[in-house]
Amino acid sequence: MSLAGRRVDASWLTLRADEDARARSDFAAGLADRLAAYARATVADRPLRLVDVGAGTGGGAAWLRHRLLPRLPFPQEWRLVDIDGDLLDRAPAVRGGWAHAIVSDIADTAALLDEKPADVITCQALLDLLTPDQLRQLLMPAMGAGAAVLLALTVTGTVRLTSPDDDDDLVADLFNAHQLRAGRLGSDASQRAGELLRRNGYDVVSVHTPWRLGPATGALLEQWLRGRAAAAEEQQPDDGDRIEQWLNRRLDLAHSGALTAIVDHVDLLGLPPAVLGASPR
Repeated sequence: MSLAGRRVDASWLTLRADEDARARSDFAAGLADRLAAYARATVADRPLRLVDVGAGTGGGAAWLRHRLLPRLPFPQEWRLVDIDGDLLDRAPAVRGGWAHAIVSDIADTAALLDEKPADVITCQALLDLLTPDQLRQLLMPAMGAGAAVLLALTVTGTVRLTSPDDDDDLVADLFNAHQLRAGRLGSDASQRAGELLRRNGYDVVSVHTPWRLGPATGALLEQWLRGRAAAAEEQQPDDGDRIEQWLNRRLDLAHSGALTAIVDHVDLLGLPPAVLGASPR
């Protein structure tokens, strides 16, 4: 979650961890089950080798490992990869000994897989931070190795807030524009990833995995609102006062328990073609 030169604060990962897991359990469990069926059909007499890219503190890997455990007749072998070694040091997976931490950048994915192959490449809340070149640096080596790909919790740019506010659209447009800074893919990331995988013969299935924020997730809702406003103001400082007023109105509703937000994400599973050997395009 903090590759490509962009580090993520550990407190944010902790704050969002429960909602990430709930969204995936409610909507993406079928993708994990499909991945397990694929693994049972293609792996024998050795552990399933998985690499979590941009792993952060390992929440995505922990969710998937737990989902796969009762569905596989063989063990899992995990590598957690992130540019931020401090986050990896905090990962329960690393502390618990069931994953190996690797401090590395996304540009090194090919070398990582050359050194030791993988059956599954996964990431969570990462794709929108990547440029097109970085997306290819992630997916081309995976496809070249014939690995399955599970890309979780990529934002789509769609947000639904209760009690519509006149400035919701302003903030949304500025936030989405901010996501595209420095050539990043933003909300187009999952679609672009799916297109690249399909061009190379992968069977691609995706499901929506929305956050559902409200009174029960008050701290996450507040931090999400603040982050959204900060990005919007950074994108268009001249509207700073207007954005600040929007934030105050939204926080007032959130603190009163009257605000909910549906923040859309997509999980995408790509399974390799039955016959491998063609060079990735």
